Amino acid sequence: MGVKPEWIGYLQFCAEAGLGQYDLSKIDVRGAKIADVRKEYRLHRDIERELKWMGPMEEVPEKLG
Repeated sequence: MGVKPEWIGYLQFCAEAGLGQYDLSKIDVRGAKIADVRKEYRLHRDIERELKWMGPMEEVPEKLG
């Protein structure tokens, strides 16, 4: 999809808690190969602002959208 799993907050928090797995090298993929069905999505125009959650929380986040 063109989205790094660590960009998705709940996936990152789950990984840190030991829940689930998003490292493809550790996943047994069955069926079609990922490269054959992969579709890259256009990201939101505010993607840079949306990814600010990953940095240190220094102030109340600005309204997104």
